[in-house]
Amino acid sequence: MSKIQAFKFIISSEAPPIAIELVTKSIAAMHGWKEIDYLFRVEIMQESVIYQDILHQGEQRGEHQEASKYTLRLLNRRFGEIDSLIIERLQVLSTEQLEGLGEAFLDFSNVSDLVAWLEQNTSI
Repeated sequence: MSKIQAFKFIISSEAPPIAIELVTKSIAAMHGWKEIDYLFRVEIMQESVIYQDILHQGEQRGEHQEASKYTLRLLNRRFGEIDSLIIERLQVLSTEQLEGLGEAFLDFSNVSDLVAWLEQNTSI
């Protein structure tokens, strides 16, 4: 049986995942398939609680940055360039606050509505 045939057999097998992993690692050790061993290490790492926590934090940070950029783009488009003091106040808003601002924004007529919203919804 060739390496490729063996690998295809293992992948198509209905064996439990741990058995597939052990057999694949054995084949990798015998035939020098370092990339298979690497993939299993990465897969195991990705299932760890620490990895999942780091990934979740990164996703939250990315969502916040995108919400912040999008909100600022909307405000600049409607009201022109926003004053730097207002931008500073916007930068400290949480993702949830930015989402709330995005909804309230639809009712704003001018920048003073934005300032009033910030005063009511922030502690700065």
